[in-house]
Amino acid sequence: MMAHFPAAPGIDVETIAKANPGWKVEVEADGSFTVSPTGSISGAHDAELMWLLLDWSRAGAGGVVFGSSTGFTMPDGSLLSPDASWIADERWRATDPKERMGYLAIVPDVCVEIVSATDRVGELTAKLQRYRGYGAAYVVMIDPLRRRTWSDGTPPPDFPSDFSSVYDAGS
Repeated sequence: MMAHFPAAPGIDVETIAKANPGWKVEVEADGSFTVSPTGSISGAHDAELMWLLLDWSRAGAGGVVFGSSTGFTMPDGSLLSPDASWIADERWRATDPKERMGYLAIVPDVCVEIVSATDRVGELTAKLQRYRGYGAAYVVMIDPLRRRTWSDGTPPPDFPSDFSSVYDAGS
């Protein structure tokens, strides 16, 4: 279940995350925030997606793969966290190693969202379009319940296109 809260003075992402271990916390540029704990089946879908992307990355694509708990600071100041993301080696190496310890101000090259039972497809599509607008080269929405995938942009070479293992995870 996802919950959206208005901006609250004195409450930051670290405070919320510490009080709610395992919850995904995103902060909009206006200071409002969204928290969404991951349910069991969604966690299985996330894990399968990570396996798929890590396998692709290690098979020759290189770059760095990130999980759903990784927050990135967007150009408008919002702190967003795709369900999975990837940054190419050249861009990753160009970042300051000290800044990597926090919420890096970089838009991943690839951003992936997985539709859960409580998500609204239109809202996820809009979020993915935001990533594209911020500079992501490729965005993907995986809907395991309907066994559908939507994407926009240009995928990196040999990027996975068969997400049936993600659809079937946990079934």
